[in-house]
Amino acid sequence: MSGARLGLWLGAALVARPWPSLNMLAALLIGVATFIGLGALSSALSRVFVDTGTPERVLFFSQGSIWEGQSTIADETVAALLDAPEVARTAQGRAMGAGEVLGSATLEDSVTGLLTRVPVRGTGELATVRRELSIVDGRAFAAGKREVIVGERLAKRMRGIDVGDDIRIHGASWAVVGRFATSGDVHESSMMADATTLRDHMAQEGYASALVWLSEAEQAQSLIDRFGEDSRTPLNGFRESEYYAMLGGMLPHLRVLQVFVAICLLVMLPVCVLHVMSVMVEGSRRDFAVLHALGFSSPSIFVATLLQVVMLASVAIVVAIGAVLAALDGSAFSVGVDIQTIEIEVRVGMETALYGALFGFLATALGCFWPAWKASRQTLVASH
Repeated sequence: MSGARLGLWLGAALVARPWPSLNMLAALLIGVATFIGLGALSSALSRVFVDTGTPERVLFFSQGSIWEGQSTIADETVAALLDAPEVARTAQGRAMGAGEVLGSATLEDSVTGLLTRVPVRGTGELATVRRELSIVDGRAFAAGKREVIVGERLAKRMRGIDVGDDIRIHGASWAVVGRFATSGDVHESSMMADATTLRDHMAQEGYASALVWLSEAEQAQSLIDRFGEDSRTPLNGFRESEYYAMLGGMLPHLRVLQVFVAICLLVMLPVCVLHVMSVMVEGSRRDFAVLHALGFSSPSIFVATLLQVVMLASVAIVVAIGAVLAALDGSAFSVGVDIQTIEIEVRVGMETALYGALFGFLATALGCFWPAWKASRQTLVASH
């Protein structure tokens, strides 16, 4: 009997017991699809934060705070910050920065129909503070007026925020006058308004944060140190890009879920494979013994048995990757982080699919090694 015939015989052994084989196929398909899906969601969330901010801007919070919801910066501190020599200036000599405030509005999610709280950021003049924003519909908000502009991703998700609509913010009507786009970052899931108008409307003292452009990117640490613990007005400062990368790393719920599911699957999937292979080997002990008698070595039977299972696993993995691509690639989801609802677009990249395939093969190998070894040890004497 040739090696090809050995492979055909082992393949027939799987087909002869279709239900265990189909159970293994289904378990691997579901397990690999789940692993890839969670990986794609986690990567999409991380990408949103990594794409937010620039190293040429510095973000400040009050001492001891790393989030706007817990921060209050006095007006005079913001003024001192804007006077710092490291801060860039316009041709007219105005500081390129501003104190910012954070409010919220409740909108209806067009997908779920649920009321969702979304952030409203009060900022300065867009041309000097938020130059990365581009108005794609309508116009920018006007200083001193209750007007907002809406991020592109948020506009696609929520009802009642088209240009020309009115929304309620802290009990008052505000006009939607424009829609903006960025690189798809965190801010595209928010609304923006004039900082002074929003702060006065919410009756807040001070600002929640301050954002300034640097004259030179290398001056970030100098500015952060100037307003550090030893200054008269201590602040926590971060390069904006580093801050959002750190914030993304502090949102581990999807990663934790992915790790937990991976551990569970690495227990359950090998058990399933072990069961299927044990059933096949137990039912074919005489046949394996005959293969030995015909001259096939234990290593050749061991390898051939592994290859048959790997081929079956490959089918499950290919189908799983295709199913995830069809279901998730290009789709949008919302993830709630405090008052921030972040709209993420999922992309199932080659790296994520490769990790899923490796995960599937690892689970298969863990489950089929022992039955394959047992099959390779069968002899005519042992089979009685």
